[in-house]
Amino acid sequence: MPSFDLEPMVGAFGARVTGIDLSQPLDATALTALRAAWLEHLVLVFPDQILTPEQQIAAADQFGRPCENPFVAGLPDYPVVIPIVKEAHDRLSFGEGWHSDQTYEAVPPKGSLLYMKEAPPVGGDTLWLSMYAAYEALSPAMQALLEGVVANHYAGDAFGPKATFATRDADQHSMTIKVSEAADEAVRHPLVCRHPDTGRKLLFVNPVFTRDLEGFSAEESKALLSFLYSHQQDPRFATRHRWTVGDVVLWDNRCTQHSANNDYHGHRREAHRVTIAQEAAEWQRVWDGRPIAA
Repeated sequence: MPSFDLEPMVGAFGARVTGIDLSQPLDATALTALRAAWLEHLVLVFPDQILTPEQQIAAADQFGRPCENPFVAGLPDYPVVIPIVKEAHDRLSFGEGWHSDQTYEAVPPKGSLLYMKEAPPVGGDTLWLSMYAAYEALSPAMQALLEGVVANHYAGDAFGPKATFATRDADQHSMTIKVSEAADEAVRHPLVCRHPDTGRKLLFVNPVFTRDLEGFSAEESKALLSFLYSHQQDPRFATRHRWTVGDVVLWDNRCTQHSANNDYHGHRREAHRVTIAQEAAEWQRVWDGRPIAA
């Protein structure tokens, strides 16, 4: 039996995990059980953790390869650890708006491991949406229409030369953004995917990084995406976490979207995020329909 307990979160999915110290390596039994719980619950919350950057990287590495973000700077000595900071005077909040992390990459990340270092007294909650549930709630006719559609994703609206973080005054945010024209380059992903590990179908578009749909006019693409974004954000598909210092959250980036509430002006919030890469062979399975690995 695994040496930890799971308690379902309030909402459509997610679970709170107790009895695990992420600063220490997990034994094989616990790791196998946690990986299975992650696939089942999508979002796992580990309270009361104390992690150095090295320990956070090591914890993430047990679920996949930690990787750098091409447009956001990490800690000087630990480039895969991104400090997500909103100072008391900042108005912009990194992570606000529904998205899946880094879908502008040809192989999007598998997941993220976020460690809360400083939390406001109230506000700053993170919400997640299940893209399994969003897909499954569509009518059979809409599911058939979306099958085979390809979406173009890019980072231009977030990290390009004309993006908010590039054009706003520096005192509006405290993130170190590597603004680049490369952010305007698009990559292609299926709109309807099969999760590489579970085989379940899901919607893979998000308002922050999806630019348009191939094969549709600009007006058709805009209308269809607008419908899908509104549909995805139905509260029936959501869960929510109110942060406490020491919380660590692990989420599956492939089948969820998330958004951090920017409702705590005048207070400081700092979290450290390690992104977990997905290997190309894994993501290729969403394209060519190969059998899901056992």
